[in-house]
Amino acid sequence: SAGTLRSLKGMTMKPAVPQNAAPGHSLSSGGAATEAPATGLGVSDAALFGDPNSLVQSPSAVSQGAQRINFDTILGDTSIRNAYSEVDSNAWNFLLVKTSPSASVLGVQKSLRAYLTQQGLDAAVSDWSWGAGPVATLALSLQLIFNIIIFIILVVAVIIIMNTLVISVTERIGEIGTIRAIGGGKPFIRKMIVWETLTLSITAGLGGVVLGTLLIGIINGIGIQSSNVFFEILFGGTTLRPIVSFGSVFWSLVSTVGIGVLSSLYPTAVALRISPVRAMQKN
Repeated sequence: SAGTLRSLKGMTMKPAVPQNAAPGHSLSSGGAATEAPATGLGVSDAALFGDPNSLVQSPSAVSQGAQRINFDTILGDTSIRNAYSEVDSNAWNFLLVKTSPSASVLGVQKSLRAYLTQQGLDAAVSDWSWGAGPVATLALSLQLIFNIIIFIILVVAVIIIMNTLVISVTERIGEIGTIRAIGGGKPFIRKMIVWETLTLSITAGLGGVVLGTLLIGIINGIGIQSSNVFFEILFGGTTLRPIVSFGSVFWSLVSTVGIGVLSSLYPTAVALRISPVRAMQKN
């Protein structure tokens, strides 16, 4: 229970034991230290365990007048002990704070630290990664691995698109030379190639978003069951149901457009290095 946990953590009403309560002594109601028996139970060893010189004793009937041990009072006066072991019901080891989606986590942490300092409270403010411990470390490590994989995929995509555009520009060198010969300047050629690349990138990006949304919707309806504890920690439950967020769609489109623009730089430079006369001769 909560009371047991507070007692184990030392969250009592009185934080310290009196200085005159030394080990091997007990406290009376007046606070004076008295010598406790060797067993600490208020009786001698012989009374509890019999004659230490004999391992086996013959059983004998207990007489009516024999002294019996009252286990309810064997510890003596426990009023002081009870006072110092009384659990503080208002004490907490930690508190979880959930912020609104629009709130700044760093701002909330700064406000809480200022409040604790002002009130003189001995407490610390940490984020979820510190509180989650190894689970947060595992989640952040997996996120880093996935981000590295995505970055490698983006680099490969840039190289593939760039090679495709170079081939496309090379096949149209004669057309580009004709445009240059009739008055089309380098800015016009550059805009033509960039806009062509952007049109293809945006169209492909929107198609990927639609296809990905449909696929995620199907997976969300079916659900991916976790087969072991590791996947339960990774999924945050027994079943993974992914969703599509506006931020993911937005950054996917931005990445697609950025890759398209970056991939068009080298093909554009190749097209602009060719003189109109040579381009028309090749045509």
